[in-house]
Amino acid sequence: MRSAIFLILSLWACVLYSQVQNLPDIKVSGQSELKPMLFKRAAVLNPLISKGDSLPSFVPNNNIDEETNDDKSSPKVTGFAQLEINAAFGVNSFVSLFPDNSNLHSVSHLMRFEAPRTNTISIQNHLNIGGELLPSFPVGFKLDHASIKSENFKANHFLTKLAHHRANLVLGDVSLFDLHAHIGLANLRQTVRSDDYDKDFLDLSYSSRIQIGSFDSRIKFITHSENPGIQIAPKLKWEPFVAEDVRIHLLADEYRVIPSLEFKYRTPTIEKAYISISNSPLLSSDDFTSILENSPWIRFDDNHKLEKTPLNLTASVEYWYNKQPEFSLRSLKISNNSKYSIHSPVLTGSNVYGVAALNYCDVASNTSSVEASFLMNNFLLTQNLELDFSYIASESMRRAPYRPILGMSTRASYTQKAWSYLLEVSQQYFKKDHLGYNQPEAVIGNIGIEYRKDNSLIYAQLSNIFNHRQWYFSEHPSKKRNIYLGLKLRF
Repeated sequence: MRSAIFLILSLWACVLYSQVQNLPDIKVSGQSELKPMLFKRAAVLNPLISKGDSLPSFVPNNNIDEETNDDKSSPKVTGFAQLEINAAFGVNSFVSLFPDNSNLHSVSHLMRFEAPRTNTISIQNHLNIGGELLPSFPVGFKLDHASIKSENFKANHFLTKLAHHRANLVLGDVSLFDLHAHIGLANLRQTVRSDDYDKDFLDLSYSSRIQIGSFDSRIKFITHSENPGIQIAPKLKWEPFVAEDVRIHLLADEYRVIPSLEFKYRTPTIEKAYISISNSPLLSSDDFTSILENSPWIRFDDNHKLEKTPLNLTASVEYWYNKQPEFSLRSLKISNNSKYSIHSPVLTGSNVYGVAALNYCDVASNTSSVEASFLMNNFLLTQNLELDFSYIASESMRRAPYRPILGMSTRASYTQKAWSYLLEVSQQYFKKDHLGYNQPEAVIGNIGIEYRKDNSLIYAQLSNIFNHRQWYFSEHPSKKRNIYLGLKLRF
């Protein structure tokens, strides 16, 4: 452990003496199984509205990114603000500023407040600052805080982090590419009945591609909650079947050492059609902040483990079609993903009702999906069907909780001048909770409207119009019919 930390700090020191490129904001999605399965918050209605904005996660991504021509004469955006309230005693706000300052590039703050019951409250604050600590040396500072309360349970989570990214770094004969590094400190305080828990954790991460002569390897090091892990992936010169970037991975932590194979294969079949096959092994930390995003009332402890995914095999066929004046098919994608994750976080019950605990299990899943998008002028229709067979391999292949076998969704949006309209229907069937009991089918309907004028936008959405109760954890308050009202401003 000491030698690994010394290695990371040494690499960090090397980075401090180098010059870098300024890069745009990016968002990295994790592989955690704790992902929302139903629409939770209001959605952007018009695919063209949010271009260029770094929006928080309560505004989901659109299905199709329409082709647009950037207006070079448009005024520079120096800030973005959004406020959203809902009838379930929830408030979301997001502010992002881009100062005209050589040392300070951006400041953003995201706040989420939920109070579905008088004794069940969650408030989360996320502050991000980007700038230059030294000339031509951009860094990012992050501060996350969550305060959570329910019956017989209180918790506070703090995370401070200093991060740096560069495209390349040359140190003699050693070249580093796509370098990411951060160092941080996390504090976790919890009170469960009369049982107090207070602990500090060192949060370190380093990843890059290292090239020394003909030797080419990726390396990642993570330590979270005193659990260190390393991923090493040297590139092979052997590339069978025209596969690209073939690498042998070694995923290791204090519990297991697992080999795996990475490869990518993508080729056109006919005009505007592609076949893709890839396996992407992954080592991830599943940190507290990402887990709390969907289910705040969760109890953490020293049981935390790093997630290792040696099998992440995806095969897909994509078809893209030219725009037509009449209603026509724009894109079609058929895909299948087979995954085996070791120590994947799964919600389970604890000794306090209403407080979820994390159980780190081996999860095997096979997911198949078909997605088709249709377009006619300003009308966009997207249809999706998904089959998800997920089982906890370390528990005699028990069904993974809160993951429906069958899911179907329809999303239709229409834009006319300054107005946009939305209709969504999401259906989920054959889902079990953490105790193995069947959950009722869910048919979730959403309708929404928004109005844009200059640099401002207001929107409203009636969510879950059929009032089908939906859970992310069956002991937490269920999501019912709700009304969202929001305002967005660019300045």
